[in-house]
Amino acid sequence: MSKNVNYEDLKNLLKRLEAAEQESPAFVEKLAKQIAARLLRALKKNTPVYETPDYLNPIKDYEKRAQYQFKRTGGTLRRAWTAERVQIKGDIVQITIFNPMEYASYVNYGHRQTPGRYVPQIGLRLKKSWVQGSFFMEKSENQTEQYIQQMLEPQIMQFLKGVFDGK
Repeated sequence: MSKNVNYEDLKNLLKRLEAAEQESPAFVEKLAKQIAARLLRALKKNTPVYETPDYLNPIKDYEKRAQYQFKRTGGTLRRAWTAERVQIKGDIVQITIFNPMEYASYVNYGHRQTPGRYVPQIGLRLKKSWVQGSFFMEKSENQTEQYIQQMLEPQIMQFLKGVFDGK
């Protein structure tokens, strides 16, 4: 017994798969840029900014001084975050996000210092031998991983649905 088989649907699926193969590098690059942008945003938000304490504030009028208990004088570390371009090498998609400030790792992981040493920038003597790190990089990575699961998975499913449904 012979049966007639219509291969048109398979040919259409093959065309859609070939079209998806052509579109996939741009789609993956778009997703990588979204992840990098989200990580960069979280890093900037979580990076601490040095604040001058009230007793170092030059305002002498105590009524005005109450308004300015902490005056932000830093922000260089926060503003220094940078992302490079997307690099696709085979199956690996890479975007490098870095902070060129030499003290970024010390703020993140913590550092030792010499107690009793006078620091003219803050006008104080150091009291502790260890300054605890703020671990802002790890916090930002965790926030970004949650974003990937919530936001990118539906985009991938929509892309695949378009391939298999013919849209």
